[in-house]
Amino acid sequence: MEFQEVQRQIEEACVQTMNVSTRATGEQTILNFKNTPNNLMPSRYILENTTIPIVQFHMIKTIQEVILRDYVIYPHKDIIQTIEYLLNFTISHLQNLERFVKNELLHTISAIIKRSWLDENQLIKNDCFSKIHQLIESDNSMKWLAVLFFSNLLEEFSSDKATKIGLPYDFHYKCRQLFEELELKQIFETVIAVINQIITNNSWKSDKIGLELLSSCVITLEKILNWNFSVLSSNFSSFNIRQGLDDDSQHVKTLFPDSWNDIFSRQEIIEILFRICNLSLDQEVINHVTRQCLIQLSGLSCGIFKTDSAKKAYISKIMQGIMYLINSLSELSIYNDNYGQMLFDISKMIRRVIYNYKLDVIGDLPEFYKFINNSKDITMICLKNLESEESDMTCDNIDAFDELLYAWTSLISQSKEFTEKGISNNVINDFNQYLKQTCMDIFVRYIDCRLKLSELNLEEEEMDNGFTDEELYGDQMRYIAIIARFIPDQSLKKVRDLYSDRFNNYKILIENENLDYKQNITLQYLHEHIYWLTLITGHILADDAVGEQPLIDKYLMNYSLLKCQEGNTTDDIVELSNLILTIFGFVSIEPNDKKILNCSPLVTETFLWFIERWVQTYLFINKSDYSANLCSPILLNNYGIIEGHGVQVLEFIVQKLYSNICLWNSEESLVKQAIKVLDALSKSSITTEAMTKFNVFKEMTEFFLYKLYTLPPTVHSNVIRVNSVIVSKQANEEEIKGYYTVLGKALEGHIDSVLNRPDFAKVYQNPDVIEQVLNTLEMFEGLALSVNERNCSYIYSICSCFIASFIQLFNVYRNDNSVKLNIFRFFNSLIANTIPEILSRDQITSLYNSLVEFFNIFRNCSQHKDVNNDAEQDEIHDILMSALELVVNIISMGDNGANDEVVGLTIDSGDVIYSAMNIIIPMITENLLLQTDLCIKYIEVVSDLIEFYPVKLPKYAEALLPSIIKSLEFGINSVIYDVARVAFNALLNLSQYYNNQKLQGTNFAEFLELSLNHLLETTMKTLLFENIEQDLIGPASSSLLAMITARKDIYIGICQQIILQQQQNNSQYSQRLEMAFTTLNNSIEEIFNEKEKEQPESRQTKIYKFGYKDFNKFEKIFSSFLVNVRGFLRTH
Repeated sequence: MEFQEVQRQIEEACVQTMNVSTRATGEQTILNFKNTPNNLMPSRYILENTTIPIVQFHMIKTIQEVILRDYVIYPHKDIIQTIEYLLNFTISHLQNLERFVKNELLHTISAIIKRSWLDENQLIKNDCFSKIHQLIESDNSMKWLAVLFFSNLLEEFSSDKATKIGLPYDFHYKCRQLFEELELKQIFETVIAVINQIITNNSWKSDKIGLELLSSCVITLEKILNWNFSVLSSNFSSFNIRQGLDDDSQHVKTLFPDSWNDIFSRQEIIEILFRICNLSLDQEVINHVTRQCLIQLSGLSCGIFKTDSAKKAYISKIMQGIMYLINSLSELSIYNDNYGQMLFDISKMIRRVIYNYKLDVIGDLPEFYKFINNSKDITMICLKNLESEESDMTCDNIDAFDELLYAWTSLISQSKEFTEKGISNNVINDFNQYLKQTCMDIFVRYIDCRLKLSELNLEEEEMDNGFTDEELYGDQMRYIAIIARFIPDQSLKKVRDLYSDRFNNYKILIENENLDYKQNITLQYLHEHIYWLTLITGHILADDAVGEQPLIDKYLMNYSLLKCQEGNTTDDIVELSNLILTIFGFVSIEPNDKKILNCSPLVTETFLWFIERWVQTYLFINKSDYSANLCSPILLNNYGIIEGHGVQVLEFIVQKLYSNICLWNSEESLVKQAIKVLDALSKSSITTEAMTKFNVFKEMTEFFLYKLYTLPPTVHSNVIRVNSVIVSKQANEEEIKGYYTVLGKALEGHIDSVLNRPDFAKVYQNPDVIEQVLNTLEMFEGLALSVNERNCSYIYSICSCFIASFIQLFNVYRNDNSVKLNIFRFFNSLIANTIPEILSRDQITSLYNSLVEFFNIFRNCSQHKDVNNDAEQDEIHDILMSALELVVNIISMGDNGANDEVVGLTIDSGDVIYSAMNIIIPMITENLLLQTDLCIKYIEVVSDLIEFYPVKLPKYAEALLPSIIKSLEFGINSVIYDVARVAFNALLNLSQYYNNQKLQGTNFAEFLELSLNHLLETTMKTLLFENIEQDLIGPASSSLLAMITARKDIYIGICQQIILQQQQNNSQYSQRLEMAFTTLNNSIEEIFNEKEKEQPESRQTKIYKFGYKDFNKFEKIFSSFLVNVRGFLRTH
């Protein structure tokens, strides 16, 4: 076909891709052209003759794919000629090409250069770089082209933007290492030199080409400064990994190898970038990207400098530049488009300087205190701006303020570190005093700002978008708490004074039944102030109870110890805590109290949030939890169980908790928070032992048993769970037994009132009846979630009485997904928490039989569902996820209980699991497997079957094995990493099971052979012909080695078949491919020979037991094999 005709077809196809109705046809035409043999010359012809940008793009892409695919068959001179052709085409059409076409041209050159990077002969790379450096010596337009090439090259050598060229990760990693060692530094220096040339010319700002060149230069510099060097990190995601705020060591430290020391010792680099910032305020992109470069340089690890003097010289220059930027910012209006982002960037620079350069290095610099003062000024500016009505800058201000908070807490951390190490000198001592005053100024200003904002937000009726203030501002308040703890004598007094003032005014207003408008507004302000003061105080006094029990902060403890040493019997920690408890008691009124009209459930809820945090740190404080002599007698005397009044405080809290549950029983979020307080109290057996003796707790328990219906349905499960846990922890076994007897009767009565009503068959679909059913199921779920060693037998006895009823309910509500999901949740909670060792053999057998019956009912109820219907597909997805989760829990229960081999059991967990999967697998269609979470869960369960219950495979092979094999085949070809990884691991387990069975002479091994043959062939083709993530090479090669051991003859046949197929399609590769397979198979034989020496019995069986070292060795061998062949193998 003439090239002109091909061009016409491609241009027409590109037009078709712009139209939805013809897009598929156009895309197929382009794809067919790309797959046409010998299409390099037609591609060049069309590229030279078409004027349509998208056609140019596709032709460049085709040239790229051809060269990369057939790289091994082209002589070096042809590759060099192609690169030269693409570069010359770019130069000659520079003014006419669209930006994306230019980028694709340079991207293609970069990809080809990278493909040649590991060649012994460096002709291709050297020739290209020679031409690029010639461009650097030319005019600005050619310089721009060269810098754009460097930018594309950087992306090509990154780990997240590299072109997929069919080669494994090992190839990319080695290329990256060499690139970092040989070229990256040279590119940096070249770009810096170009920048210097630009800005020395005073007319650059009026030169369009000059501006484009400068923009490209700073963008390229930013990529280099964000580079994640392979020699410094095991995480090779290249760019922008330091932009988060969670992990200081990762996000605020810029790491470069020591070999870059000479680069960063040159102060003119910093001067150049700060100068660009100064000169380019009206060039938004250039200014922004330059600031990003300076952010990275501000966080440059001080370890790169050899001497303290070098560190000080570098950071001194950075500080001076940042202060200059701060001065420039002060001259900008807050309404300037760049103001917010500039404020944020400056704050990030400040944070990085303070984090990376410690006080003993920078504390005596002449500009240090001025820099810190400027940082304080910026912090105050942020707080002032937050009170502004200019909403467009709010986000930047919040982000900037957060960065500065991290900086101040870093300084506090350094101060603390020096104190603990006993390091003391004039610089540090003077700074500590200065820092304390500065922290107090910031803390006071923050409190004022937060209270002012609460009033403004109240006036503007701010929307919360579904998030609580703790969720929105929790991190901010945690850092403010660090600042406050650094100065406890000042900060606690400040908060206590504010609380006292607000409480005194609050008491006056709350007693008034007839508030006028002004008084009502004042009351709302007081509510807001008390609310925020409580949130802030909660963060200051106590930490989140995540993981271990949170202890009192050292600064707070030392403060309390100091007060004790001064002869005081109380301190502001106690005074502030007691004041909050007093206010909490004041607002915890009786339901008929008229003050309720002036009370705020949100304020009460916040007090409960505070108490949840506070009780886990202070209540029943135990001096054995603290180092010797580091527990304050003041705190022990007030809140200890032996020395102090902890029991009285606990009883007070429980009384007020109960009264608020009764008072605000319809306030869902408040009741949830009240249950969280109970949950926090349940964590300590000392607390629960004391609490269960209170009459008020017994009253509350009766309320939960008989009046639970008065609380929001969403809390029923947690109420039952938490109350059950608390009761089960008391010492008196008779009390525990009595509680569960009463609870069982209460639940039985509740079920009877729903299921045994005479008209149930008529009304079961009524919304109110369904709600009652759901409430019942949630109660039982909560009960199952509370199972522990003390109550397992009692709870199982209660639940087992109703399992049959729940299975019947599943059948009755076969068309109601909410009921079915709740029944699954009950079974999942019961199986996940039941301790099988505590159950009798009959109980275990009964439970397993019930589960089999339940899965059978599940199958009957799931028939005739339309999986193509979106609504029904969603329902099926949710149900199947629950069913698979139940299988996982049964697997865990079976393993943990080790009951499968108990004599006399007619059914074990393996029978239940395989029976369940025989029902579940046919329900999982290909459409459902497109849903990632379901797909991952399903393949994980299949893998668990093979790993934990392979002995059951023979029994269920006829029914299940074909589906299992099909599932594994789907899994290893999945584009979802987790799915493929689990599938390969399952394949490894299956192969090892086959090998073990073969050693034992089991007939089942023969039945498994056909399946293994198929999976072996599928795995080989996947690894050779499909794009597979590098991280999968490990598990894939491990499973492959095990399968080769099991089916060696079949493997050799597959290799020969692949070689024959490639000879027919691509005869020029056959010799290379055959040699690669020979090398691979010789290496495999070496591994086998080594195993025979280690395992003499394997000489006859040819079945080997592999360890981690064997799999690791084979992974490297197979990766090298892939590097050799993946570039030219074909599937067509």
